[in-house]
Amino acid sequence: MSDATATPEQMAMRKATLAYIEINPNKHEQSYWADNYSTEETTNICGTKMCIAGTASFLDARMNGRERFTPPSGVSWTQHGMEILGLDEATAGKLFSGGNSNSDAVAMLRALCD
Repeated sequence: MSDATATPEQMAMRKATLAYIEINPNKHEQSYWADNYSTEETTNICGTKMCIAGTASFLDARMNGRERFTPPSGVSWTQHGMEILGLDEATAGKLFSGGNSNSDAVAMLRALCD
């Protein structure tokens, strides 16, 4: 999987997201979408885990000093994930699919970091 459109900052976010998931595999679940997470905690109000888009959004908020993370008004989670990870629509559709196994999604993200 390749996507040559990413900026250095977006590549760094891809690598940070991958590293976070590899260090915290119990906090990754590709079939869940994050909602209302605090950046001081690693679980949300209902206790679910995060998919890749949610993990990237969580890290982006934490790195930028925001207390909670949600997409900007009028922006979907998918669009937000695409923007911070530097993905085109086709690549994001494959990577963010809730039908991926956790290991398949991580392998795709790893390939995007190369």
